Amino acid sequence: MPSAASPDRHRLARARRAAATAALAATVALVSGCSAPAAPEAPQPPEAAGPETTAPVAPTPPAGPGTPVETSSSPRSATPARTTSTTDATDGASAAPTPRPRADGVLRIALPGDRPGLSTGERDDTPDGFDADAARATAMFLGYEERQVQWVWLGTRSPADALSAGIVDLAVGGVPLTPAPDEPMDVAGPYLSARLGVLVPADSSVAEPADLEGGTVCVESGSPAAAALRAEVPGEVELLVQGGAAECLPALRTGRVDAIAGDEPLLGALSRADEAPEARLLDADLGAAQYGVGLPEDSTLCDDVTAALASHRADGGWARSAEALERASGVPLSPQLRLAALPDPDRCDRSPAQGAQ
Repeated sequence: MPSAASPDRHRLARARRAAATAALAATVALVSGCSAPAAPEAPQPPEAAGPETTAPVAPTPPAGPGTPVETSSSPRSATPARTTSTTDATDGASAAPTPRPRADGVLRIALPGDRPGLSTGERDDTPDGFDADAARATAMFLGYEERQVQWVWLGTRSPADALSAGIVDLAVGGVPLTPAPDEPMDVAGPYLSARLGVLVPADSSVAEPADLEGGTVCVESGSPAAAALRAEVPGEVELLVQGGAAECLPALRTGRVDAIAGDEPLLGALSRADEAPEARLLDADLGAAQYGVGLPEDSTLCDDVTAALASHRADGGWARSAEALERASGVPLSPQLRLAALPDPDRCDRSPAQGAQ
């Protein structure tokens, strides 16, 4: 039987989706050039309407010995996680508080590793790049300060595995908007839409993906580029799967692989890395992929994360990050790709029953 707070929670969710939708509508008009309205007011975290209360969530223990993750964070706050009572903007009803995911006041965000232009940084530093900017903006929107964010570098561990194990609260970077059936997680977004492409040595005779038949291509683990490439190559192509795209560079330099397949912005930034061999992007159309923020299954934060991504678009932060990514990679994000990266509030409707509340 649903709790007495369920209707209030659903009303609050609808109110947040309405705010996100309004911000996105204004952003769509600005991006498409249909109109030039005044800058929309970014959705804000709920204002406190009553005394602060301690979130009724038990802390999740940190990863045990041997867990293949590396973490980086500023000093943790000694203040416990808190929530605030809010008022539903649609009907003035008092809504149930939304709990923070951790009772220790720390938000743990997973990143896949070194991805030039997207998430880069030393393991004991906070990351920079397009993905890192989206993750940081989400954390700030949720009410966390920089010192309360712990970055978890996944290495070869999958985001779904880290989320389901309770090691992290959010996963950002290379998380497909529609995860594979065997990856138990929810995804809010999208916040990035990128063309899939192929990087080859500058002196390669490969002119199109079909020329890679019988060759070897390096791909990042979990990248949709692998399936897209196989759909374009008429015959067999061997795939060398690496934990990160940057790990493909030595194989390309030594001739172990004939190409690297992945997101064009990432490939463009890789080709400009200090250790990168002379390389070029093929003029190939492998389609595009959309990426979002990974959440544990049935997470209560889906609406909040969607509103955070909408706010990141509405306040100009997303555009600044996109321009920085274009400079780092030399690959422009077309107007169509920019529009395709607008977060969808309806993704948080997980069942007809919930949508009917």
